Amino acid sequence: MVNPKPPLNQDAASVISEIADLLAQQKLVPFFGAGISRPHLGFAAEGLAHEMASTIGVSPSTLLAEVSDEFSDKLGEEAFVEFLKSKLVVSKLDESRVSTHRLLLSLTPNVLYTTNQDNIFELTAAQYGRRGRTQFVHLRSNGRDPRSSLS
Repeated sequence: MVNPKPPLNQDAASVISEIADLLAQQKLVPFFGAGISRPHLGFAAEGLAHEMASTIGVSPSTLLAEVSDEFSDKLGEEAFVEFLKSKLVVSKLDESRVSTHRLLLSLTPNVLYTTNQDNIFELTAAQYGRRGRTQFVHLRSNGRDPRSSLS
């Protein structure tokens, strides 16, 4: 005999209901970051840092923020941006790897904030009929100029 899932406790049900109400009233702005795109990209920040470190010949244990600055200092900001584009700008969506993106878009937020620099939210929105219905705000910075971005 299979045991059914236990019902949500009253506190959890109340929180979920409140979140749903706030989203429906457009009074809640979702914010997502590190890790959400890992299934599609195949790496996380640490892997990106290791590859940059290898490219410029520094220790693979160098933190992402530090290796990003060193990469830019050694090879130039244009090379840094091109490296990031080659790793983070996806040309073809693998639908089997965007279940989290689909779930978040199904909440129908009008605005979604993310620190991710990839374009997976935009591709998922286009694939599932959400293009133009959700505004994606990518918080991007190279650490020196908060206005910098991949685009």
